[in-house]
Amino acid sequence: MSLFADTFTQSNGDPPDAAKWEAVSGASVTVSGNQLRLETPAGAYQSAGLSIIPALIDGYNGDLDLRWDITVGDQSVQNFLVMDFCSPGDYYQLLINGSTASLDRYAGYSSPGSVATASNFGTVATGDVLHMRFVKASGAISFYAWLNGASEPGTPNFTYTDGSPWTTTAVRIWILSGGSGAAQVSYLDNVTVDPAT
Repeated sequence: MSLFADTFTQSNGDPPDAAKWEAVSGASVTVSGNQLRLETPAGAYQSAGLSIIPALIDGYNGDLDLRWDITVGDQSVQNFLVMDFCSPGDYYQLLINGSTASLDRYAGYSSPGSVATASNFGTVATGDVLHMRFVKASGAISFYAWLNGASEPGTPNFTYTDGSPWTTTAVRIWILSGGSGAAQVSYLDNVTVDPAT
């Protein structure tokens, strides 16, 4: 059984389950059609997202296997999908921009830049379902991505080895609009967290 799972089966218009999620932000974060609709406010570089309640995934030194699906928003303007693996003051940030994924390692708010990138999961178009898996097992980090009805790849899209890994205590999933000022909408679904093996 997973440490955490949510397929957003509440009624349309409901907020996310308060027993599972916290720190909800954005113009609108509500259940819609057994998914979670994330809408950013209008304006440049606005965000919408939420965090898994840390107590639900604590006790594994951040060695976790996270899976989630995003139905992506308007790809005719800049639209980012973001996942943060957070430690106290430090974090890993996975950023999806179009068809490119990058991983940054932040010490406080300082990052030396991307430590791993991938652009080998296909061309992402508006309305595509992007399936993602992020695994951190001690200092070994792996990321997998695949589109629509494709199968999960047998090898990671990228890997990164951290000699001094952060001990993750929180997971945030969010979207970020680009510089156009247009509100962005994406849909989150099928979120699971398991201990990494």
